[in-house]
Amino acid sequence: MRIAGKITTAFYVTAAFLLVVGITAIWLIGQLNAVMKTIDLAHEQLDRVAATRAGFHNGTDKVEFHRARLRDLTAWASTARERDLLTEAETALAASPPDLPRALKAVDELDAYYRGIGAAGQQRLEVLHRRAVTVMILVVVDGVLLAVILLFLVRQWLVRPVVALEAAAAQIAAGQPVLVPVANGRDEISDLARHLNALVPVLTELRERLAKAERLAQIGESATFVAHNLSEPLRSIRALAQYEHDASSTPPDAKAAFQHIISMTKKLEQWITDMGSTIRSPEPLLGHHALEPILHDATSLLRPLAAERAVTLAVQCDETIPALNIDRAQIEQALVALLTNAIEASPEGGQVTLAATATGATVEVRIRDQGRGMTDETKRKALLPFFTTKRGSPGLGLTVAERIARCHQGALHIASAQQQGTTVCLTLPVAGPERRSPPV
Repeated sequence: MRIAGKITTAFYVTAAFLLVVGITAIWLIGQLNAVMKTIDLAHEQLDRVAATRAGFHNGTDKVEFHRARLRDLTAWASTARERDLLTEAETALAASPPDLPRALKAVDELDAYYRGIGAAGQQRLEVLHRRAVTVMILVVVDGVLLAVILLFLVRQWLVRPVVALEAAAAQIAAGQPVLVPVANGRDEISDLARHLNALVPVLTELRERLAKAERLAQIGESATFVAHNLSEPLRSIRALAQYEHDASSTPPDAKAAFQHIISMTKKLEQWITDMGSTIRSPEPLLGHHALEPILHDATSLLRPLAAERAVTLAVQCDETIPALNIDRAQIEQALVALLTNAIEASPEGGQVTLAATATGATVEVRIRDQGRGMTDETKRKALLPFFTTKRGSPGLGLTVAERIARCHQGALHIASAQQQGTTVCLTLPVAGPERRSPPV
C-alpha cells in the first residue's frame, strides 16, 4: 500500500472513532435532557399539587378556586394517569354537595404519582450518569489505544524505514557498501530502498575504479623514474655482454649465454620503456603473430625461476589457433607476469600449465597452478594496483596483464578456490581490437 493510502486509512479509522464518540455523546446528552425535563416537570407539578392540598386542608379556599387549580394541573398533565386522577378530583368537587374527602384522596394519589415520577427520574438520571462515566472511560481508553496504534503504525510505515535509509546512506557515504533492509511493501519508501540497493553495486564499482585510477596515476608517475634509473644499468650490461660476445676469444657456449643476456636485456629495456604507457592504456602495435612462439618465449624466460623453485612448466597450444592481430611484446609481457605469479604460488614439485585453445572468435590462454588458491576477498581485490599477498612484490603483475587484455578488447578472469589452485584466463579476440580501448 502506498503511503497516501496508509495515511487515508488511518484518517478514516480516526474519523470513524470520532463519529462513534460524537453519536454516543449526542445520545447521552439527549437522554439526560429528557430525564431532566421530566424531573423538572414533576417537581413543578408537585409544587402545584402541594398548594392544592394545602388549600384543601386549610379549608379557606372556595370550591371554584380548587377547581381552577385542578384545571391548571390538567393543562400540564402529560399522561393518562394524571388526567384520570385530576378528572376524579374535579368530579368530586363538582358534586352537590362537593365531596372534598374524595377530591383530597385523588389529589393525594396525584402527589404520590408525581413523587414516584421524580424518584424514577432521579434513578434514571443516576443510571445515565454512570453510563456517561463508563462511556467517557471507554472513550479515553479507546482514544489512548487508537493513538498508540497510530503511533506504532507511523513508526513502522515512516519513521523506521526512514531511519534505516538514513543509516544505510551514511554507511554508503562512508565507503561501506551495505544494503538497505527492504520490507515486502509497495510504498514509496520501499521503492526508494530498492532503488538505493540497486545503486550500491554501481557506487562500489565506481569507487573501486576511482581508487584504481588513483593508484594507476601513482604508478604512471613512478614509471618514468623507474625507467630512467634502470635503463642506464641495463644498457651497460647489454654493451658488456655484446663486447664479450663479439670477442674472438669467447668460447661458443659462452657466446650463447652472452647472446641470451643481450636478448633478455633488450626485452627488459623495451618493457621498462613501455611500462608507463602500458599503465596509461597504450595503443597496441598490432600485427599478425602466431601465438605458440609467444607462449614458448614467455616460458623460456621463466624456466630459471621455475627450476629454482622445482616447478615444472607445461605448454599446450591448440594447433587450430590462427594468427592473432595483437601486440606481441605486450602479450608476452602479460604472460610473463601471469606465469611469474603462478610459479611463485606453486608448491615445490608443483606444475604450472600454460594452455591455449580456440573458442570461435576468441582465443583463451589459461595459466593454471597447483597453489593454495585465493580467498574470496583476495580474488575480489586481485586486480587492484599494488594489492599483493606476497612480501616484496609490488602487486602490479595482474593489473598490467588485465590492462593489456582490455587494450586488446579482451578480458582477464580469475577462477580460484582455497586448496584447489588458481586458474587465470586471458581471452583475446582473433581479429584484434577494432579501436583503442581506454580502460580505467
